[in-house]
Amino acid sequence: MQYAKRVVGRRVYGGQTSHLPLKVNQAGVIPIIFASSLLMFPGQIAAWFQGNVVADWYLNWFAWGGALNSILYALLIIGFTYFYTAVIMNPVDMADNIKKYGGFIPGLRPGRSTAEYISRVMSKITLAGAVFLAAIASCQTSHYP
Repeated sequence: MQYAKRVVGRRVYGGQTSHLPLKVNQAGVIPIIFASSLLMFPGQIAAWFQGNVVADWYLNWFAWGGALNSILYALLIIGFTYFYTAVIMNPVDMADNIKKYGGFIPGLRPGRSTAEYISRVMSKITLAGAVFLAAIASCQTSHYP
């Protein structure tokens, strides 16, 4: 990002080059909490009804640490990471703040195109963070050493 020079009184401010700090894992551990809660709730209900055909089927196929459960867990973590990042980060506000303080991204017009660019970049960064978060969390739930 670059900021244009501003003259206030006799002083000249700005004219600096900076960067936009974007986190790889903007959502933190919240997606892991959401995903594990969502997967544990039906298992808890099924555990109350052991002996029932449907409950036993669910407990056998969706056992914690099993292959199917781990795949669903990873997919839910990736989905919740995108969802939570979209909730807490607003690229339109970021673009407006950059524009308000006289900043711009070289090659992009301030405003909507900057917001779209930030959204695209954040989407790519979030994918890497979500896959990493899912891999770490899934490895912790598997039965393998």
